Amino acid sequence: ATPNRKYDDEGNQHIMDFFKKEVFYFGLKNAIEEGFLTKYYYYPQIVYLTEDELQKYYEQSKKINKLIAANSGDLEKCNENEGYKKLLIERARLVSGARNKIEILKKLIIAQPIVDHALIYCGATYIEDDEDDIAKDQITKITEMLGNDLDLKVSRFTAKENVSQRLSIITEFTNGFLDAIVAIKCLDEGVNI
Repeated sequence: ATPNRKYDDEGNQHIMDFFKKEVFYFGLKNAIEEGFLTKYYYYPQIVYLTEDELQKYYEQSKKINKLIAANSGDLEKCNENEGYKKLLIERARLVSGARNKIEILKKLIIAQPIVDHALIYCGATYIEDDEDDIAKDQITKITEMLGNDLDLKVSRFTAKENVSQRLSIITEFTNGFLDAIVAIKCLDEGVNI
């Protein structure tokens, strides 16, 4: 459905070679205006990296910049380098999994008079747990925080749940038995909530 995908120039070229041009465009604005997607409001929150995260971010950025300089600024050449791609992914995961996101989410949820039919997206990252110094994936940490600390009825919606479990989660959510669903990417791909 999306002919231009990030970090896949070769695949994008194959698609364009086959179709010759974009066949049909139906943007997000059109989809909302015509009732195919739910209207939503987007309120970005500023989250600062911890000192350790910021140090790692700088270190990764320096390595990325060195690779760009070594390739005379040619990003196409850089994209052919697996080490370069790996650094970009690691740095993106660092930002996606910023520890302070969980505290900000907690404050936002506490500020709501009622939490009802909330969809909460997480990064596919790991976070060190303050209580026992064990790394947990972000979705587990957030699900525990919402359920245990904030007493919400919440369920995960991931690739680990089978089709039957997913349908049950959607039914419970639709009928108001769940306050929130916590997901990574499963809700991005054609699930009708």
